[in-house]
Amino acid sequence: MKFAHYKNLALDDSWDAIVVGSGIGGLSAAALLSSYSGKKVLVLERHYVPGGYTHVFRRHGYEWDVGLHYIGETHDQESLLRRVFDRITDDQLEWARMPDVYDRVIIGDRTYDFLSGVERFRARLKAYFPHEFAAVDGYIAAVQAVRSKIDLFSMEKSVPGPIAFLIGDFLRKPFLPGQIERQRRSCGGSPRTENCRQSWERSGATTDCRPGKRASEYTR
Repeated sequence: MKFAHYKNLALDDSWDAIVVGSGIGGLSAAALLSSYSGKKVLVLERHYVPGGYTHVFRRHGYEWDVGLHYIGETHDQESLLRRVFDRITDDQLEWARMPDVYDRVIIGDRTYDFLSGVERFRARLKAYFPHEFAAVDGYIAAVQAVRSKIDLFSMEKSVPGPIAFLIGDFLRKPFLPGQIERQRRSCGGSPRTENCRQSWERSGATTDCRPGKRASEYTR
């Protein structure tokens, strides 16, 4: 798709709402205003390509993403995130599954592949670091624990200021230092929960170490 060069554009029409910036937030706001409020919306963008940090650019045969890398939970059509995207895009956004190797880290003469799927990711890390099984389990448990609580933490950023002021403490509660000791008492004594406990104590975060917690299909 080709876009015209910069030029002055005379707007003779009137608009109910004007959105400045065509990033993922601006486009989402414009789509919701148009679809659910019946507003006539104008989106303004200074760049010649809309999309903000969803852009990619290409150099010497490589493609680079400038912001957005990959999004979890979209494989589950019942997840809140997937339903939000489906609602905003009127079910027109198509998702591609992550490839088997979604990231590759090269340090000197060593290469480390990041595999999609939590258990495959775990097994590959343990193959790379055979003496660090506890650290690998602890790291993954910490990531899963933060992920299980992050929705409430993020909600505070998306509600109006007065509401955030009233309920912000509750939404941040899982991340407060005072939760650490209570979380310790809720954990069992298996090797995995001990690894989990050690990991979140080092990071200063709380985590849910109880057995049976399901992990997201994708590791991020």
